[in-house]
Amino acid sequence: MKMNVISGRIAIIRTIIFSLLLIAGFIMLGNFFQPTFSLENNYIGKKAFNMEPENTIEVALIGSSVLYHGVSSMEMYEDHGISSWNLGSSAQPVSSSYYILEETYRMNPDSLKTVVFETFELQGEVTESLRRSITDATKYYDIKYRANRDHTDDFKEALSYTIPLVSYHSRWSEIGEGDFDKLKPRPYLRGFYFDTGRRYFDENLFEGAIPSPYRQGAADDEVAALDANGLYYLEKIIDFCREKDIRLVLLKTPMGDNWDEAEYNAVRLIAERYGLEYYDFNSEPLYDTIGFNPATDLYDADHMNYWGARKLTKWLGDYLAEECGTTDVRGMAGYEFLEENLAEYQDKIEDLVELKSMDDPADYLSFAMTKPDYSIFITVRDDAASALTDEQRERFKICGLPGLSAIGFRDSYLAVIEPGKGYIYEDSKKDMGEQEEPEDPDNLIVMETVTLEDLREETKAKEEKDLENEELSLTYEGNLPDNGYYRLESGGTSNISHCEINGQDESRKSRGINIVIYDNKIHEVVDSAAFDTCAYSCRVGEDLESELEKTLTGGTDAADLTDDLLKLYQFNEQSKEVRSQMVEKEGEGG
Repeated sequence: MKMNVISGRIAIIRTIIFSLLLIAGFIMLGNFFQPTFSLENNYIGKKAFNMEPENTIEVALIGSSVLYHGVSSMEMYEDHGISSWNLGSSAQPVSSSYYILEETYRMNPDSLKTVVFETFELQGEVTESLRRSITDATKYYDIKYRANRDHTDDFKEALSYTIPLVSYHSRWSEIGEGDFDKLKPRPYLRGFYFDTGRRYFDENLFEGAIPSPYRQGAADDEVAALDANGLYYLEKIIDFCREKDIRLVLLKTPMGDNWDEAEYNAVRLIAERYGLEYYDFNSEPLYDTIGFNPATDLYDADHMNYWGARKLTKWLGDYLAEECGTTDVRGMAGYEFLEENLAEYQDKIEDLVELKSMDDPADYLSFAMTKPDYSIFITVRDDAASALTDEQRERFKICGLPGLSAIGFRDSYLAVIEPGKGYIYEDSKKDMGEQEEPEDPDNLIVMETVTLEDLREETKAKEEKDLENEELSLTYEGNLPDNGYYRLESGGTSNISHCEINGQDESRKSRGINIVIYDNKIHEVVDSAAFDTCAYSCRVGEDLESELEKTLTGGTDAADLTDDLLKLYQFNEQSKEVRSQMVEKEGEGG
């Protein structure tokens, strides 16, 4: 009888263990089958946050993509010892912001003291897929279920959204390389999505569309109609923070033309009604306080690049430390992991910033080749040789690039470098075409009658020359160490520079040497650089604002500026004119 009781208990224990293993496997499969949404800061950001030790977050930053592109928590830790996390996500609805706040507090009930809420999504709610990209990464199932019930009255639908395998079981045939990214979260970013490769004026025609700040206290008292659902959840956020004695700060990041004074007035009235602090960096004097310049600090009309984020992060870190009394946790027991995060952040981010600051292509390549995770691709367009110095050519040779060292006028050239594998592939092709005839020293021009036959012959000759040029271009393709695909095309005479990586052309396509760097550890292009070595041996530094000021104060005339500096100068002059007109208009209105 006693043996039967023991056997029964063993059977029950085995059943419980089996059930628990089955549930764990069900959950793990469900998590893996979820779409990655890496750029929307789902798994790479939120999943890393879910692994954070409890009661270590003092400041939570909540909002949409303009926030996670705009504030680096790691740099606030480096400067002030602030333990924060950027919980922004693409088009994050305010309803999701509320549940993110709930979840953050549950993980950090003793340490959470301040919440910074970015106000952009008060304009309206977003699509189902983007909302799902946020709730899918929620850690606690009861919070995830309540968040889903807010968007559907159907119990079964809400349950299917809450249990990932129910929703995504059919994705087994779509599983690819990107799905494994979720297994490698990046805590060193702490939710920040940095971009060092783009500036607003690199890709956009800014004439007539200059983002300009509006002014606090302006005569215009128009108030925008904000989204009713967003306002409902903002009130829930306010009530939650008051109940838990958490300081709530409203923030609007600097951006282009998708946020105006009417929205500012609407949020300002809310802040006044509830006694909240509100800082809108599209208004003066804040816009000027951080020295924001949309030409160099935005990468599109709305989102900041790293250079703009650095300016906003500096102000916010100072504000949190001085006005909110945040704790400096550097060196404190229990926060050692932040030093590990910082070391990796400096290794990844600051390496890229250092690359961006290098004006010499030989320095740039020498530094990039010390990084074992980088794949480096070089192409040229038009002429990449005329301005190269003997010293640069010698350094290319030392780097293992004799072909680049010997490149001639309008030669075609490409290279693939895999530092971690000790692999370098080079190919080049000499331009054997005729050089342009020198100008007639005596300015003797003979006028001839041009016949239709002459035009036909000229067109035929041009077509033949174009065909010869195509034959002078080079192509090369292969697989990346992470099994991605690349294809290069390069031509001096043919004026071609392409670097296609996983279907996307990443080359800057500029005259001279074009270099693309792909990080195999994070599966992303981390830089695309161009050096106009036809005209200049070095490029202008990345800090264009400082370079422009230094050049102009040094006595250089605006007409003699390099292309990028002239473009920035024109942008700044147009901005001054627009803002001067705004001041005049306000004076007339007053």
